[in-house]
Amino acid sequence: GVANVRYVVNHRVPEDFNCGSPIVEMLSALSHLGIPPEEALGLMTAADVTRFSVKMRRMQGVSVISLATVGLTNTRGVMEPPPRANTCSTVNLIVFCDCRATQPAMVNALQTAVEAKCSLFRLLDVRSSTSGVPAAGTSTDTTTVIFSGVGRRLEYAGTATVLGYLVGLTVTECLLEQLRASKFIGRSVLERLRERG
Repeated sequence: GVANVRYVVNHRVPEDFNCGSPIVEMLSALSHLGIPPEEALGLMTAADVTRFSVKMRRMQGVSVISLATVGLTNTRGVMEPPPRANTCSTVNLIVFCDCRATQPAMVNALQTAVEAKCSLFRLLDVRSSTSGVPAAGTSTDTTTVIFSGVGRRLEYAGTATVLGYLVGLTVTECLLEQLRASKFIGRSVLERLRERG
């Protein structure tokens, strides 16, 4: 949803985390950090949150900073049934847009960020860890888009706009860096065949 926040917290949980109580876990993490829950937006992942990628681009008075952490142990296709086991490895994207935006532009920016991730996954032939079909991400991905509320007012954020271009570019750059670091890019032909079963 839409909220006013001061903090975005990307919290690491263990790979065997019981995903049945994410709110309790996040409230505990925020309390430990001394952050009021009403001022925060929380994300969780089993990926190492200290190994994030961040990219910044500026064009025509608009700045965008994207940050990503990537875990790919539970990649999924969009038409697969829900996984049987709790899975916590995820792709967490945080996109900060230094501008003012209408609500339609906010939705547009979110759409563009998700399109960038899905397009890159398709291009790199990411496959579902359970069925081998093309994967759009993991079963627990989240994308957060934040607007500073200052500066230039923008009505749209699709790929035909400067804001949309910067969102797509920075998200793609972050994800590419993460996938290179995890050695996902450059996997062998045998590994890629194994992904297809």
